[in-house]
Amino acid sequence: DGASAIASAVELATRLRLSRGVESLPSARDVGHCLADCKDVRSEEASDAAWELYVAARDAGVVGRFNIRDHNFALGAVSQGVDGPSRVTSIWDAITRAAVPPNGVTMALLARGLCRSSADVASTLAVLREGIVRGA
Repeated sequence: DGASAIASAVELATRLRLSRGVESLPSARDVGHCLADCKDVRSEEASDAAWELYVAARDAGVVGRFNIRDHNFALGAVSQGVDGPSRVTSIWDAITRAAVPPNGVTMALLARGLCRSSADVASTLAVLREGIVRGA
């Protein structure tokens, strides 16, 4: 349920921030599953919790071990609300720095997360074009 997904994301973000070493870090898979649960809630509150988790995972170095599926969960989870497009852009920047090629799901999530109005079409198409060049 939504409240449990949000609570899990906040708890995992706290664990990541308090981790003292690589051996005590939650796995990329654990973070990805939690992001997937937040994505399924589709609320601004879940998106905020997912963003908090993503930032904690990035700062702890866990995002560097994400596969494209984990990145896709992050894209879908953080896209709700006013801050959604900037969060999606931040995750896209991480994907472009990583050694994981985007896929069709990535492209769909980028389009959904970046294009909120007709004013966003040109910049969204530029990002999608870059994704195609990167192998999607």
